Amino acid sequence: MKAQTHTRSLALVGVQWINLNPEALITRDNNGDTPIGIARRSGACAEIIGLLSHTPEAARSLDVKEMLRLYAPVAYWMDEMAGWIQSRSYADCHKFIDEHDDELVLEVLKFNNSYLLQEVAQFSQEHSDSLVFLALRMIH
Repeated sequence: MKAQTHTRSLALVGVQWINLNPEALITRDNNGDTPIGIARRSGACAEIIGLLSHTPEAARSLDVKEMLRLYAPVAYWMDEMAGWIQSRSYADCHKFIDEHDDELVLEVLKFNNSYLLQEVAQFSQEHSDSLVFLALRMIH
């Protein structure tokens, strides 16, 4: 499980890195290795390999949200849920929980040390039934 957490963190960092500097995809280290070559040799996961396989031009054509959705889905969905919580779109949170794979849902809810539960607490001025049920589903 620890390797999974590190992979998700690396995918998120990779998306942010490429978004800020797509030219880094074609840089070479002192040994002449590119990021994709290093990732392949080190046995990186498919998401990292896919992300690093882009050309700078292709990376620039994707916006950061699309890169997150494709290569760092846990971070993408966590961000989506945080937005729904802030806008009080709790039905969208329930829909995500109901319609997505249980493993993805659990990873999203665990991502960043229960950040989403903190969002529920921060943005709840009054406790509605929907909010209470959402918080209970997130804890479960």
